[in-house]
Amino acid sequence: NMCRGRRGSALSARKLMAAEEAANAEPVPTDAGPVEEKPKDEKPKEIKKVSKPDDALLKQRLQEQDDKLVDKQARLEQIKATVDTRNQPTENAEFTAARSKFNVVRAESRRLLQEKRSIYDQISSADELKKQQQDLTQRLKT
Repeated sequence: NMCRGRRGSALSARKLMAAEEAANAEPVPTDAGPVEEKPKDEKPKEIKKVSKPDDALLKQRLQEQDDKLVDKQARLEQIKATVDTRNQPTENAEFTAARSKFNVVRAESRRLLQEKRSIYDQISSADELKKQQQDLTQRLKT
């Protein structure tokens, strides 16, 4: 088949030969063999001893951090108190009353604007209906 000069048949013959060679080949072992273990008679490396921490220095550093923490907590409480006083409506009763009046008036204004839009929509739809009827009567007359 390969001697005919056809390119396709030559390629398929090569593929067949390669497949046969792969099938006949010996399987390659995937395992590299048994893992070598270290002899147990070897002693582990010596561990360096760490000196004992200085308790006085440690306590001093902890006290410094505790002092900083207490200062920050006091500042936090001060800020919280300031924010709470700003948010309480009792201190600004005038402002709160004015704001509630404004909200009522704004809601009423929006309601009236919506009503106005609704009326204009009704007028425009009535005008369209009137125009359609006029067009219809005009066509019937002719």
